[in-house]
Amino acid sequence: MTARTPVVTGLGVVSAAGIGATNFWQGLQQGTPRFREVSLFPTGDLPNRIAGEIGGWTPGFDAIDADRLDGDRTATFALAALDEAIADAGLGDIRPDRVLLGTTVGDVADHERARRDAVQTGAGLPGTLDVDGSLRTRVARHLGGSIPVDLFVTACAAGNMALIRAAQLVTSGSADVVICGGAEAISRMAFTGFSRMRGMARERCRPFSDARDGLLLGEGSAFLIVESAAHAAARGVPVRATVAGYGLTCDAKHPAAPDLSGDGVARAMRSAIAAADPSDVAYVCAHGTGTPQNDAAEAAAYRKVFTQSPPPISSIKALIGHSLGAASAIEAVACTLVLTHQRTIPQWGLDGEGTSLGVRPATGGPDDAARIDLVLNNAIAFGGNNTCVGLRRPEAAYQEATA
Repeated sequence: MTARTPVVTGLGVVSAAGIGATNFWQGLQQGTPRFREVSLFPTGDLPNRIAGEIGGWTPGFDAIDADRLDGDRTATFALAALDEAIADAGLGDIRPDRVLLGTTVGDVADHERARRDAVQTGAGLPGTLDVDGSLRTRVARHLGGSIPVDLFVTACAAGNMALIRAAQLVTSGSADVVICGGAEAISRMAFTGFSRMRGMARERCRPFSDARDGLLLGEGSAFLIVESAAHAAARGVPVRATVAGYGLTCDAKHPAAPDLSGDGVARAMRSAIAAADPSDVAYVCAHGTGTPQNDAAEAAAYRKVFTQSPPPISSIKALIGHSLGAASAIEAVACTLVLTHQRTIPQWGLDGEGTSLGVRPATGGPDDAARIDLVLNNAIAFGGNNTCVGLRRPEAAYQEATA
């Protein structure tokens, strides 16, 4: 580890499995699917009516911030996760150099709500929402303004791409402290779109199962504080993980369908572990949407990379659904917690059906790995965007850098 090695010092998460990192981890280990009938908009004309919708909760904002949000779920999730990550890292008055935010449809749910309310009250259709209502502006305002907030809209890979860019900025010396993550609320547009594409599961999301039949949507937000090892050492704060490597590839073969050969995903995974041996990987947090093609493509990549002693793999979408632009940010938090707790996340949702895809489903038990030092976080997006981030347990390397 060098002075510019990017390290993770803070986590924040809002998800259907739990609000806050502690509750989130407990939810992932309990294995109870957190799907409910959607209450945010009518679904009566659709074959699927459930999602990982987050129930009632009260974020810890002051009255002014809560009023400014005006019911915007995406921004509410983002600011709650942001506040937790900042507190977890002990940033205090330290201002980050930049915020990197991934999303797919942003605050479109807020637009939908405003339009629906206007029609129901007879006020007529609303115009374009003011720029002050945008997700990016609300995040900047919450942090006091003047902090650049960059938006990543690369679909399901957006959260990983934000984390990768944060690592690049820190490594190059362009920034000492970067906040990165993603946020997404369930919107009627996304829900209807996946339904019309026939990508929705009938009842359960079953990643890698031979009985898998589609995805279920989710929502939430997650942020990570990424800073240089030297900056973290100077502050005397504990390091949760180091960003060990990353890979980005693009298949560019189809707007939505993955390349079933898995070649692009395999290249991204190999790039993420370029400085290590595949046998060093102790766990893979899969993209694992539960759709027949996605899981087959990811499994093909997994088999190409891990030709011997394959590591355990699982997808948390079986519990909380696919939160699109927030998904890989939430999963990056899950990976960091795997390193912290030295325990994998079981592959829930197989339901006794098993898998013939040639992957090794994680059990969450000691048989998965005696020691977990390196984990991978996969994110595969529409447009052929493939990403993989390697996160490593810091311990010895961090101690050397701070000695």
